[in-house]
Amino acid sequence: MHAMMDAQDNVPHVQAKFKSTNQSLAVPDHPFSIPQSLDHEELNKLVNEIAGSDDKKELEFVINGELLRTSVGQHLKDRLISNETIVEIECIEKNAPPIPLDVMEHNDWVSCVSCHQKYILSGSYDNKVYMWSEGEQVAIMEGHSKPITDAKWVNDSIFVTSSQDQGIFVWKWSEHDQSASLVYCCKGHAQSVEQLAVSPSKSKFCSVSWDKLLKIWDCSVGDSVSDDVDPEISIKRRRTAGGCENKPATKSPLMTLAGHTQPVRTAVWPHEGELFTAGYDHCIRVWDLEARTTTGTLQGSKVFLDISYTDRNRLIASGSTDGHVRLWDTRQEGSAVVQLTFHPHKGWVSAVEWSPCHEHQLASCSYDHTIRIWDTRSARVPLHSLNTHTDKVLCLDWKIDNVLASGSADNTLRTYTLTTA
Repeated sequence: MHAMMDAQDNVPHVQAKFKSTNQSLAVPDHPFSIPQSLDHEELNKLVNEIAGSDDKKELEFVINGELLRTSVGQHLKDRLISNETIVEIECIEKNAPPIPLDVMEHNDWVSCVSCHQKYILSGSYDNKVYMWSEGEQVAIMEGHSKPITDAKWVNDSIFVTSSQDQGIFVWKWSEHDQSASLVYCCKGHAQSVEQLAVSPSKSKFCSVSWDKLLKIWDCSVGDSVSDDVDPEISIKRRRTAGGCENKPATKSPLMTLAGHTQPVRTAVWPHEGELFTAGYDHCIRVWDLEARTTTGTLQGSKVFLDISYTDRNRLIASGSTDGHVRLWDTRQEGSAVVQLTFHPHKGWVSAVEWSPCHEHQLASCSYDHTIRIWDTRSARVPLHSLNTHTDKVLCLDWKIDNVLASGSADNTLRTYTLTTA
């Protein structure tokens, strides 16, 4: 440590106080005079020496709420932080890069993915919905007549699917039989259903459509499937499953809401009475479902392709056709509503997803073939960038703490394991 400090005696120094919540990284509770020229790698070596740890750790450093990505001095200069004061530097253990796990081949583009416990649902442009477990296909659900646009788990045994055929199917999954039964079809949209969002109570779901409308549906299911559904379908589910030909029961929406002036692309339902939607009219709308009206509009400048919400700080992450991921504060109005804009992808951002376990992390995927893991304290450089797909990445799921799943126009569904500090 002294050799590193002495070697840079002729460069400007700054008083720095290190802190860490990691019990295995014991840093002294007093300031050190460190060279301002230290970069991330040099600071990592220095802190490990200060801590006297036999097990050298890969660390990240947070200064004034942002991850260090330049030299200490440059970081302070860029953010107009005085180098005459004691700078507090938080030391956190660096996340290991995501590890590719399984590759699941499809016959066409993979348009949607939804993970729940040990099962993964995927939808494809071949009009089929697939069920996977540990990388192996366990069921195929047929019935939609056009490409699948979304699939969402409601609970352990119910999931819903939507399609460009304007229909929404509610399915009942039997883990014992490894089969799915089509319970009923939700009809009401006049054009392609783009995305689904399940209510926090798991009793309802919302659909948004190219017809500019959003609809709320009941998704309660009894103990048995519709009387109109052939019972033989569920027996054959591992290989294939019938759908419309068997004339399932039909449900109508509980309510229909209008307000968007262009097709609606995406929705999130974070609280029972509050819903967020966005789309081609360049805005995010906030809905009061009890009043059946919008209570706010967050105005953007590009088409929204996906949004994701976190209750931890009431921020909406959005992906748009200009390649940017942005964070929107739902508590603000006017220009202050955009809290952060990340370094852009080189193509449309097709999906965004907040981490289920880390308040600062989110993922994005893009038509530029990449997936990026971001930390909100480092908007300029992603934590990790994955280049496993060979074509447009169309969908993401990060509902399980240590599992990320992605689907692509390269006809593959891929999973990755992650660790979070």
